[in-house]
Amino acid sequence: MDTFSVAKLVAGRPLGEQLFHVLAGAIVSGELAEGERINDESIARHFQVSRMPVREALQRLDRLGLVQILPSRRTVVTVVTEQSIREALSYAGYEAGVAVHAGLPQCSPDERIEAEALVRAVVDALDEPARASKARRDLYAYFSERAGNELRHAHMIDMEYVFERTLRDLVPPVENLGEVTRAYADLGRAILDGDHIEAERLARALHGIGSIGIGRAAD
Repeated sequence: MDTFSVAKLVAGRPLGEQLFHVLAGAIVSGELAEGERINDESIARHFQVSRMPVREALQRLDRLGLVQILPSRRTVVTVVTEQSIREALSYAGYEAGVAVHAGLPQCSPDERIEAEALVRAVVDALDEPARASKARRDLYAYFSERAGNELRHAHMIDMEYVFERTLRDLVPPVENLGEVTRAYADLGRAILDGDHIEAERLARALHGIGSIGIGRAAD
Protein backbone atom coordinates (compact mmCIF):
# COMPACT_ATOMS: atom_id res chain seq x y z
CA MET A 1 0.00 0.00 0.00
CA ASP A 2 1.18 3.52 -0.72
CA THR A 3 3.15 5.27 1.99
CA PHE A 4 1.45 8.65 1.72
CA SER A 5 -2.15 7.59 1.27
CA VAL A 6 -2.25 5.23 4.27
CA ALA A 7 0.03 7.21 6.62
CA LYS A 8 -1.46 8.42 9.86
CA LEU A 9 -0.01 11.00 12.21
CA VAL A 10 0.56 10.11 15.85
CA ALA A 11 -0.59 12.43 18.63
CA GLY A 12 2.15 13.80 20.86
CA ARG A 13 4.92 13.75 18.25
CA PRO A 14 6.04 16.84 16.31
CA LEU A 15 3.81 17.16 13.25
CA GLY A 16 6.54 18.64 11.04
CA GLU A 17 8.83 15.71 11.84
CA GLN A 18 6.14 13.16 11.04
CA LEU A 19 5.13 14.87 7.82
CA PHE A 20 8.76 15.05 6.71
CA HIS A 21 9.13 11.28 6.97
CA VAL A 22 5.76 10.63 5.31
CA LEU A 23 6.52 12.89 2.35
CA ALA A 24 10.14 11.73 2.02
CA GLY A 25 8.96 8.12 1.97
CA ALA A 26 6.37 8.94 -0.69
CA ILE A 27 9.04 10.58 -2.86
CA VAL A 28 11.43 7.63 -2.50
CA SER A 29 8.66 5.12 -3.29
CA GLY A 30 7.59 7.12 -6.33
CA GLU A 31 4.09 7.79 -5.03
CA LEU A 32 5.03 11.45 -5.35
CA ALA A 33 6.55 11.34 -8.82
CA GLU A 34 9.46 13.34 -10.21
CA GLY A 35 8.25 16.74 -11.32
CA GLU A 36 4.95 16.40 -9.46
CA ARG A 37 3.61 19.49 -7.76
CA ILE A 38 3.04 19.28 -4.00
CA ASN A 39 0.24 21.41 -2.65
CA ASP A 40 0.74 22.25 1.02
CA GLU A 41 -2.92 23.15 1.46
CA SER A 42 -4.17 19.79 0.17
CA ILE A 43 -1.68 17.92 2.37
CA ALA A 44 -2.78 19.92 5.40
CA ARG A 45 -6.37 19.08 4.56
CA HIS A 46 -5.57 15.39 4.07
CA PHE A 47 -3.95 15.11 7.51
CA GLN A 48 -6.26 17.65 9.16
CA VAL A 49 -3.42 19.88 10.34
CA SER A 50 -2.47 23.49 9.81
CA ARG A 51 -0.23 24.44 6.89
CA MET A 52 2.67 25.40 9.19
CA PRO A 53 3.97 21.85 9.91
CA VAL A 54 3.52 20.99 6.22
CA ARG A 55 5.69 23.95 5.27
CA GLU A 56 8.28 22.93 7.88
CA ALA A 57 8.44 19.46 6.32
CA LEU A 58 8.69 20.86 2.78
CA GLN A 59 11.49 23.25 3.75
CA ARG A 60 13.43 20.31 5.22
CA LEU A 61 12.86 18.30 2.04
CA ASP A 62 14.01 21.30 0.00
CA ARG A 63 17.28 21.44 1.95
CA LEU A 64 17.89 17.78 1.10
CA GLY A 65 17.13 18.36 -2.57
CA LEU A 66 14.11 16.06 -2.63
CA VAL A 67 11.80 18.94 -3.54
CA GLN A 68 12.33 22.42 -4.88
CA ILE A 69 10.41 25.37 -3.50
CA LEU A 70 10.15 27.82 -6.39
CA PRO A 71 9.98 31.62 -6.05
CA SER A 72 6.25 31.43 -6.83
CA ARG A 73 5.91 29.33 -3.63
CA ARG A 74 5.11 26.36 -5.86
CA THR A 75 6.78 23.14 -4.67
CA VAL A 76 7.74 20.30 -7.01
CA VAL A 77 9.46 16.96 -6.55
CA THR A 78 12.96 17.14 -8.00
CA VAL A 79 14.15 14.94 -10.86
CA VAL A 80 17.02 12.48 -10.39
CA THR A 81 19.73 13.31 -12.93
CA GLU A 82 23.19 11.98 -13.70
CA GLN A 83 24.62 14.98 -11.86
CA SER A 84 22.50 14.40 -8.76
CA ILE A 85 23.59 10.73 -8.76
CA ARG A 86 27.27 11.75 -8.95
CA GLU A 87 26.82 14.31 -6.18
CA ALA A 88 24.93 11.88 -3.93
CA LEU A 89 27.54 9.15 -4.49
CA SER A 90 30.38 11.49 -3.57
CA TYR A 91 28.54 12.81 -0.52
CA ALA A 92 27.66 9.28 0.58
CA GLY A 93 31.33 8.34 0.33
CA TYR A 94 32.46 11.14 2.60
CA GLU A 95 29.66 10.45 5.07
CA ALA A 96 30.48 6.73 5.06
CA GLY A 97 34.14 7.50 5.70
CA VAL A 98 33.34 9.80 8.61
CA ALA A 99 30.94 7.24 10.09
CA VAL A 100 33.55 4.46 9.95
CA HIS A 101 36.36 6.71 11.22
CA ALA A 102 34.31 7.89 14.20
CA GLY A 103 32.31 4.75 14.93
CA LEU A 104 34.81 1.91 14.54
CA PRO A 105 37.01 2.94 17.52
CA GLN A 106 33.88 2.85 19.70
CA CYS A 107 33.02 -0.72 18.70
CA SER A 108 33.65 -3.72 20.91
CA PRO A 109 35.19 -6.86 19.36
CA ASP A 110 31.72 -8.40 19.11
CA GLU A 111 30.41 -5.28 17.37
CA ARG A 112 33.29 -5.40 14.89
CA ILE A 113 32.25 -8.97 14.06
CA GLU A 114 28.66 -7.78 13.55
CA ALA A 115 29.87 -4.97 11.30
CA GLU A 116 32.00 -7.34 9.22
CA ALA A 117 28.89 -9.46 8.69
CA LEU A 118 27.16 -6.33 7.35
CA VAL A 119 30.02 -5.91 4.88
CA ARG A 120 29.49 -9.48 3.67
CA ALA A 121 25.78 -8.74 3.28
CA VAL A 122 26.69 -5.94 0.85
CA VAL A 123 28.86 -8.30 -1.21
CA ASP A 124 26.12 -10.95 -1.27
CA ALA A 125 23.72 -8.36 -2.73
CA LEU A 126 25.98 -6.78 -5.37
CA ASP A 127 23.97 -8.27 -8.23
CA GLU A 128 20.72 -6.80 -6.80
CA PRO A 129 21.15 -3.00 -6.82
CA ALA A 130 18.27 -2.07 -4.49
CA ARG A 131 19.24 -4.73 -1.94
CA ALA A 132 22.90 -3.73 -2.13
CA SER A 133 21.95 -0.09 -1.59
CA LYS A 134 19.98 -1.03 1.53
CA ALA A 135 22.86 -3.18 2.80
CA ARG A 136 25.32 -0.29 2.35
CA ARG A 137 23.05 2.07 4.25
CA ASP A 138 22.69 -0.49 7.05
CA LEU A 139 26.47 -0.86 7.26
CA TYR A 140 27.31 2.82 7.56
CA ALA A 141 24.32 3.60 9.77
CA TYR A 142 25.68 0.94 12.15
CA PHE A 143 28.90 2.91 12.55
CA SER A 144 27.14 6.28 12.62
CA GLU A 145 24.95 5.14 15.49
CA ARG A 146 28.01 4.07 17.49
CA ALA A 147 30.01 7.22 16.82
CA GLY A 148 28.24 9.04 19.67
CA ASN A 149 27.41 12.20 17.71
CA GLU A 150 23.63 12.50 17.74
CA LEU A 151 23.58 15.58 15.48
CA ARG A 152 25.57 13.89 12.72
CA HIS A 153 23.62 10.65 13.08
CA ALA A 154 20.30 12.50 12.76
CA HIS A 155 21.55 14.16 9.58
CA MET A 156 22.72 10.83 8.18
CA ILE A 157 19.28 9.32 8.84
CA ASP A 158 17.69 12.17 6.87
CA MET A 159 20.20 11.68 4.05
CA GLU A 160 19.28 8.02 3.76
CA TYR A 161 16.18 9.10 1.84
CA VAL A 162 18.42 10.87 -0.67
CA PHE A 163 20.82 7.94 -0.93
CA GLU A 164 18.03 5.40 -1.35
CA ARG A 165 16.35 7.44 -4.06
CA THR A 166 19.46 8.25 -6.09
CA LEU A 167 21.82 5.31 -5.50
CA ARG A 168 19.57 2.25 -5.35
CA ASP A 169 20.10 1.40 -9.03
CA LEU A 170 23.90 1.43 -8.99
CA VAL A 171 25.73 -1.74 -9.94
CA PRO A 172 29.48 -2.35 -10.21
CA PRO A 173 30.62 -2.50 -13.84
CA VAL A 174 31.35 -6.12 -14.77
CA GLU A 175 35.01 -5.30 -15.34
CA ASN A 176 35.26 -3.84 -11.82
CA LEU A 177 33.29 -6.48 -9.94
CA GLY A 178 36.36 -8.42 -8.81
CA GLU A 179 38.10 -5.26 -7.62
CA VAL A 180 34.99 -4.11 -5.76
CA THR A 181 34.55 -7.51 -4.12
CA ARG A 182 38.20 -7.54 -3.00
CA ALA A 183 37.87 -4.00 -1.64
CA TYR A 184 34.89 -5.04 0.47
CA ALA A 185 36.90 -8.03 1.75
CA ASP A 186 39.69 -5.61 2.68
CA LEU A 187 37.13 -3.36 4.39
CA GLY A 188 35.87 -6.32 6.40
CA ARG A 189 39.40 -7.18 7.54
CA ALA A 190 40.13 -3.55 8.47
CA ILE A 191 36.95 -3.50 10.54
CA LEU A 192 37.86 -6.73 12.34
CA ASP A 193 41.33 -5.29 13.03
CA GLY A 194 39.83 -2.03 14.33
CA ASP A 195 41.85 -0.09 11.72
CA HIS A 196 39.58 2.93 11.33
CA ILE A 197 42.04 4.80 9.08
CA GLU A 198 42.16 2.03 6.47
CA ALA A 199 38.44 1.37 6.83
CA GLU A 200 37.70 5.04 6.18
CA ARG A 201 39.90 5.02 3.06
CA LEU A 202 38.19 1.93 1.69
CA ALA A 203 34.68 3.21 2.46
CA ARG A 204 35.41 6.35 0.46
CA ALA A 205 37.14 4.49 -2.36
CA LEU A 206 34.15 2.18 -2.73
CA HIS A 207 32.04 5.27 -3.40
CA GLY A 208 34.38 6.41 -6.16
CA ILE A 209 36.56 8.69 -4.03
CA GLY A 210 39.76 7.05 -5.18
CA SER A 211 40.31 4.35 -7.78
CA ILE A 212 37.39 2.07 -6.90
CA GLY A 213 33.71 2.74 -7.56
CA ILE A 214 30.50 0.94 -6.67
CA GLY A 215 29.25 1.47 -10.16
CA ARG A 216 26.84 2.84 -12.64
CA ALA A 217 23.07 2.88 -12.91
CA ALA A 218 21.55 -0.47 -13.83
CA ASP A 219 20.15 -0.75 -17.35
